Amino acid sequence: MAGIEVDIETRRAVEYLVRELPCFQQDKAIREGLGDAAKVFEAYGRANYASSTIVSRTGKTARSFATRVSIARKQGGASYAVAGLKWPDGYKAHWLDLGTGLRYTEKDKYRGYLLPTYFFSRAKDEGKAEAMDAIVDGIQRAIARLNNRG
Repeated sequence: MAGIEVDIETRRAVEYLVRELPCFQQDKAIREGLGDAAKVFEAYGRANYASSTIVSRTGKTARSFATRVSIARKQGGASYAVAGLKWPDGYKAHWLDLGTGLRYTEKDKYRGYLLPTYFFSRAKDEGKAEAMDAIVDGIQRAIARLNNRG
């Protein structure tokens, strides 16, 4: 799963944008902004996977990209978004991403190794700046939508 640290400028921009909203609407706006950031990582992960040398026979790993957003008030008000590979189709994708060492069965039969492709690790590095912008843009869009409802 990819995760990023939100820089101080983005955090201050978010706090400034949501300061006028009631608490439950703040959560909705922040959740939408984090969801947009997670979708950026998902898109970069998909693109890197498609351009890697991995050949999938069933296509389950390519279909298993997913995003999830949570507001965790119990952890000191921390919010987080997760982009990654969903269960059950993508449960072995971390082996494709990070590679494996030499693999043996319980009866010491050699099964080879996997070279790392870093398709999702690269997505974290490539999409960080775009994800920060997506957080602010998503929150602005959510605030505009909430104000128009009013």
